[in-house]
Amino acid sequence: MTTTRPRITIRSKLIIAFFLLVFTAVTAFILFSYHRTRNIMTVEIRKRGMDVTLAFTQMVKNYMLEMDFVTILDNARELIDNSDVLAVTVYSREGLVLVGTTDRVPVSMDSRTFYHRVFSGKKPEQRFIRRADQAVLESVSPVLVLNRVEYLLSIEMPLDVIEKELSESQRQIWIFAGFTSLLAFLLAVLLSRRITDPLRKLVTGAEEISR
Repeated sequence: MTTTRPRITIRSKLIIAFFLLVFTAVTAFILFSYHRTRNIMTVEIRKRGMDVTLAFTQMVKNYMLEMDFVTILDNARELIDNSDVLAVTVYSREGLVLVGTTDRVPVSMDSRTFYHRVFSGKKPEQRFIRRADQAVLESVSPVLVLNRVEYLLSIEMPLDVIEKELSESQRQIWIFAGFTSLLAFLLAVLLSRRITDPLRKLVTGAEEISR
């Protein structure tokens, strides 16, 4: 005894095809929106971090030249109290911490390579790092004396805000995707009925005539 496989009706095929089409489009939209939002937020926090670093460097540059690190530390603590800056550190050419708002462990090889690039390039640099399991943006500005880099000023800012905003944005996108997928399914059912019902009537009519 042979068993016949259940045939997929035209209506079911239309529903599946339309749903897959919409689902693919929604998935592409989700990926595009997430990466676009992430890039925009990254650019904004990079710009803000660099603006704060350059402004603070200009403010304390004369104190560095005078080696007045007490005043620099007071200004750094005031900056931290009035903003979301996590840490301010001043490094010498040898990589030693001259003044800082936090206790720093010895500079790692990765950090030495990064700081060396700032010394040799004589221009500000940024990098994303982790401090105590916290994502941080570090902006470093060189301080030049007679066209020679003598100090590096490092300012660290947390990425908690951007991560929370990304999570919220991702949640909203998924809600929108779920709603759109449900709407697409209902629309597919409605359209399939409007397409298949006339065909069914036409087939039924043809069968009656043939009898």
